[in-house]
Amino acid sequence: MRESRGMSGSLMKTILAAGVLCALGGAAVPARGADIVGAMTAQYLLQCQKDQNACREFTNEVLQVFKTAVELHQATVYKACAPWPLTLDDTGKLVQKILDRPQDVTGYAADDIAIAAGALWPCK
Repeated sequence: MRESRGMSGSLMKTILAAGVLCALGGAAVPARGADIVGAMTAQYLLQCQKDQNACREFTNEVLQVFKTAVELHQATVYKACAPWPLTLDDTGKLVQKILDRPQDVTGYAADDIAIAAGALWPCK
């Protein structure tokens, strides 16, 4: 279990840097760095319950930021090889993984998405 309940500094820097690079590089999925960094897990889970497509879109944006960070050798926390873009079914599996382990939830959606993706789709 994590000692700190806040988003790690390196994760925040990774998300912001990759978001800026996606925006500057014209990435296919525009990253909303501030939205991603500030999104709380509880809000994310509520959104997923209300609108599965919006949930999938946000989850894919988060994963695109991490994917870009990995490609730029800037990801120090993200250790997953999640398929991208996620299908609705894959998004449902990721959300369920978060719900199955409430004791591991950090409170920050991007952090928890990364942890769940790592558990579901570890790199081999």
